Amino acid sequence: MSWSSRSLGSRLQHTIFYMLVRLRAVWVARFLLRVVVFYYALLPSVRARALPYVRRRFAPSGSLSAFGHVFRLYLAFGRILLERIIAGVTGRFSLDPAPCPERKRFLKALNDARGCIVLTGHVGPWQLGMAWPAGAGRPVHIVQHRDPGDVDSHYFEHGKGPLVNILDAADPGALAGAAAALRRGEIVCLMGDRLLRQGAEGEKSVLVPFLHGLIRLPTTAYALASITGAALAIVFVVMTETGIRAVYAECLHIPPALPRKDPDVFLPYAARFAQGMEDVTRRYPYQFYNFYDLWRPHA
Repeated sequence: MSWSSRSLGSRLQHTIFYMLVRLRAVWVARFLLRVVVFYYALLPSVRARALPYVRRRFAPSGSLSAFGHVFRLYLAFGRILLERIIAGVTGRFSLDPAPCPERKRFLKALNDARGCIVLTGHVGPWQLGMAWPAGAGRPVHIVQHRDPGDVDSHYFEHGKGPLVNILDAADPGALAGAAAALRRGEIVCLMGDRLLRQGAEGEKSVLVPFLHGLIRLPTTAYALASITGAALAIVFVVMTETGIRAVYAECLHIPPALPRKDPDVFLPYAARFAQGMEDVTRRYPYQFYNFYDLWRPHA
């Protein structure tokens, strides 16, 4: 089982939620979400996508216990997708008002004159977290791959979200474009927890510990930092009862001119990323959204 960004629901299902938010019937959307999530959690094929993480994080005692964790995980994910729609349609972002030293460290990195790489993972409302770089007053580029079957609009595609430039990770020129942007002092956002093509030739990666096993992580972001001299900030955000909150922020110094042909030189930095991600999943266990087996051995 490998990862896919293909939408689980149909285009019609997504459109219904968009319409409910535009009609300000958010309470209806929240109720409908629980019904939809319960239905999908009953499907064995959908449940199977979450079980590798659920079994490692919760060690459920039986099938009923596993179902409960899967339901809560998908429900939390659905709520975050709904918040993404609300933010995109209304332009309002729900931010946790509590003091947040992690956010201050994040904003300091964004203001680095050398440009900044924002490295995050599929944890919490990661796309809404990208609204902070968009508010830094400099162009923001997001390197991502979009499956043709992904029919869910991102928050910045609803008309009220901040403008960003998308670099297609499947395009061979995407990394050159990202490097050029960093040299201009701009901001580039990447995901650090997935390989575009697992085992693909030319895609550098390393094995690092994560939740009682080893997972393979890409080294692209660390290589970009080494090439360009840009700052690199590892950031994870979550959705609390009172809004979006940064709960982990760490700035890494990547030495210049590291030998990119040897991915192991980036192993310590990838390990820091994995450790940060594990710290967050232990505190917020239902906000980890890699629905495939990260620990499956692959070349």
